[in-house]
Amino acid sequence: MVREANQAAVFMLAIAGLVAVAACNIGNTGLSTSGISNVPGQLSFRAVGVIGTPFTALLSDSRSSWRLQGTVPTTFAIVNGQLPARMIATKTVSNSNLLSLEIINGFFPSTLASTTQPYGTVQVQFGGTLAAFAPRAAPDVRFVLRAPQIALVTGNIEDLHSSFTIEQRVPTIFLFDSPQGRVDGIFNLDNLFAGSMTIDLMYTSGPNPTMLCEKTSASGQIIIKFPGCTAISLPDRNGLSAAEQIDWNAPD
Repeated sequence: MVREANQAAVFMLAIAGLVAVAACNIGNTGLSTSGISNVPGQLSFRAVGVIGTPFTALLSDSRSSWRLQGTVPTTFAIVNGQLPARMIATKTVSNSNLLSLEIINGFFPSTLASTTQPYGTVQVQFGGTLAAFAPRAAPDVRFVLRAPQIALVTGNIEDLHSSFTIEQRVPTIFLFDSPQGRVDGIFNLDNLFAGSMTIDLMYTSGPNPTMLCEKTSASGQIIIKFPGCTAISLPDRNGLSAAEQIDWNAPD
């Protein structure tokens, strides 16, 4: 009976994991009047395992690389990425906690690798062989998404060339590869009763130190922009009229 209960619990956890994966995606918006062709769903790299396990990582596509650190669970999502892509993560503790990396390609899980070794290292790769890591991203533009773990966040991240829809659960760090000019992040907390949402915009350009701006909102909507660290907290769109909602969605 105990064994059957354990098997059932594992099965339910697996189903829950697949449901969570299915709700996450990054892709090019399909506005018919934009003149911008669609691109395949973008990659996200999810660190899972024993909650709270700390790690450092190096993530690279064919153009840019990023040095990262975090704790389980955390998702790193490349916006405007260019394949192939590769990630190496190393536990920073000497215990036997499980650390796994999984690649989500669009809506679908693609690759999984794990380690339980003390200070263990794990790596995953997608889209071919990346023989060498690319130079450090310049500018290095990151949107760090924080909210209660049940939260689902949707919106857009866009530069002057492309606009990418996002649908991710927290915590997620979006890494914009080779942005062209200004970058706007538009974030909507879909389950408004989950609590407040915080967006950190971190960016480094050339030899300059990393800049950070932060915006927290209980209204469920935030716009935050690079460069300049301009943050705007929007009113709750559920209280807007139809005309005001159209205006809220209009570009600046």
